[in-house]
Amino acid sequence: MLNWIKNLFKKEIDLEDYILRCPVCNSDKIGYYTGLVNYIQVMQGKEEPEYKQTAKCMDCGYSVESEVGDKSIGYLKSFIWEKK
Repeated sequence: MLNWIKNLFKKEIDLEDYILRCPVCNSDKIGYYTGLVNYIQVMQGKEEPEYKQTAKCMDCGYSVESEVGDKSIGYLKSFIWEKK
């Protein structure tokens, strides 16, 4: 019963259920990567690691980035989402 109630309020999107397309050239060849943005500070022991996610169209080069530390998939909102 508790799971049923939770499902009413929280809808999680599974990226595996969608094909993302580039809004510029309509290609579905999208690459994803995550990069450490403060490598030197981490190696010096001054800061905790901070990451930025990037998605890039492999055909035309269109790309979007997340905010530093944002682990959601909201940065992908500019792509065209197609249900598989």
